[in-house]
Amino acid sequence: MVSPEKRMQTSGLLRADPIQSAAVGAAVAEEAHVPYALIGALAVWSYVPLKAQRLTKDADLAVPYGHRPALMQAAKARGLKAHLLSIGGCGLARRGIAVDLIDRHPELAELFSNAVRAARASRRRVKIGSHSVPVVPLPYLAAMKLVTHESKDERDVEELLKVYPIRKYGQIRKLVRAELGYPSAMYLDTIARRIGHPGPGLLGRSPE
Repeated sequence: MVSPEKRMQTSGLLRADPIQSAAVGAAVAEEAHVPYALIGALAVWSYVPLKAQRLTKDADLAVPYGHRPALMQAAKARGLKAHLLSIGGCGLARRGIAVDLIDRHPELAELFSNAVRAARASRRRVKIGSHSVPVVPLPYLAAMKLVTHESKDERDVEELLKVYPIRKYGQIRKLVRAELGYPSAMYLDTIARRIGHPGPGLLGRSPE
């Protein structure tokens, strides 16, 4: 992941520093004893080269459903403003800080809970401030990006596929289909073909 010092040169131009925001979000989750994992643009940064990293104005953490009251209480104890998110979860803010703790309840609560569990079981972590933050595994991150159908998230999926081993494409497609259904797996195939990725025609494709 790009060091906070390098990213501060550009993120400092934004209203909120996403790296500092992620550190605050991690602190809130830990104080509330809630498992969490890094998602969103900052998680993408940890996988893709610098030239493929897009700027972001905030930070996103995934959390399991059922912890909103504890998170909001811990946030308010830190002097943060807390509000419920329409997509599920809570948003925290104060001057220079903007972080969303997302559970995606009710529609995608299981996906987010599974992603947090997988992140905490993996060895992939990034140092943000004094926190060692687990990062959602790339297949889960791509699945989360497919949900929005926004152009910026499609671009992130493209960049993630470029660094993911082609022979393992069947694994990521299998996860997307299991978590989001067949139409989303086809959507992933469309994005893969756009960048010249062999996609589901690969010999290493997992059987379905």
